[in-house]
Amino acid sequence: MKIVLKKYKENLFPALLVLMIFSTLLFIRLAPLFIAVLILVWFFKFKTFQNFSLKLKWIWPFLFYFFIVGFAFLFSENTIEGLKILERHISFIVLPFLIYCKKWSKSELDFFCKFYVQIVFVISVLSLICLLYFYLTNIDFVHRMDDTYLQWKLPHLLGFHPTYFGLNIVVANIILLTSSNINTLKKSTLYSALFLSFYLVYLSPRTAILCQFIVWIWFVYNRFSIKEIFKYNKTIFAVISLSIMIFLALTSEYFIVKLMNSISDKRFMLWEPAYHLIKENYFLLGEGLGNGEIQITQYINTNNLTQFQVSDLHNQFLMNYLDLGFFGFIAILLLVLRPLIYFKDKALYLFALTFSISIFTESFLFVIKGIIFFIIVSSIFILRASLLTVKENQK
Repeated sequence: MKIVLKKYKENLFPALLVLMIFSTLLFIRLAPLFIAVLILVWFFKFKTFQNFSLKLKWIWPFLFYFFIVGFAFLFSENTIEGLKILERHISFIVLPFLIYCKKWSKSELDFFCKFYVQIVFVISVLSLICLLYFYLTNIDFVHRMDDTYLQWKLPHLLGFHPTYFGLNIVVANIILLTSSNINTLKKSTLYSALFLSFYLVYLSPRTAILCQFIVWIWFVYNRFSIKEIFKYNKTIFAVISLSIMIFLALTSEYFIVKLMNSISDKRFMLWEPAYHLIKENYFLLGEGLGNGEIQITQYINTNNLTQFQVSDLHNQFLMNYLDLGFFGFIAILLLVLRPLIYFKDKALYLFALTFSISIFTESFLFVIKGIIFFIIVSSIFILRASLLTVKENQK
């Protein structure tokens, strides 16, 4: 027990970062508390900035993003709402400074990844236990509902959003499947990734499942590139598992209903008026922070589109372009794609691809849980890739 406590004490900072991701996923109001605690830990444990001039090249895209948001705030029609949005984006200043202005060791980065996967695993198992308990204590009620009710109920038992937790599962699998050389991947690691993947299929978040299939297709493709015959067993096992995942997804009534709804999703109706507003601004200027939502709301009311309860575009690229203009669009591209110029790291490439797909159907960087998730996870992948590059250059 003392050894475990010592390990967590030595890795207090990365442990707090992981807990911050999942605490804000379930309880958004805890975000300011975690930021305050991280600042205190950083100040008392590290006190000075480490390698600031070298790390500035990773920090400035976050600062540029915040600057664009802050500039757009000057043109906000609803000052109070604009301030609320701006407040969420303060994390783009605080968290990158705390994360990058610290000297990270390989053991700390490994601890973060391991602890992150463990938390995802625990939440997944706990939610299944809660679902089983709910079923056993409400059998008559469940039998009166349709066959997809339990799948719908699953995320609501712990109070997490399936889309956001689904992306956390995808990241956990990226960590697992790229944790070592693909030739030496442990069976326990492979089985853990499979459990999370099948759980994700049952949870049925549409975009996350697509991202998950991409990760597994990448894994299988790389396994087939191995020439040693004795490695084929794991490859065949992975292919069969992926085939079963796809089969279960395509035969799941709940997933198919959600998939068909996405084809005729009424939210996409809002993309056209958003595009016209961007066009009216010559594809350069933005409406101002929060003003795009006002314009879309007016469009909804004018056209009596009662099916829309909120004016969320569910597209971060489009939302950025509408509110922040061309430079807002460039800012998000810098955040997601710029690290790929410096590193040829498989985990970083997979994260950039899956996150880009995810924000095409969800405005992750508009809510605090999405902002915190992206800043922390992307930064850890960058730091891992940087450490690996340094080691390779030293060989």
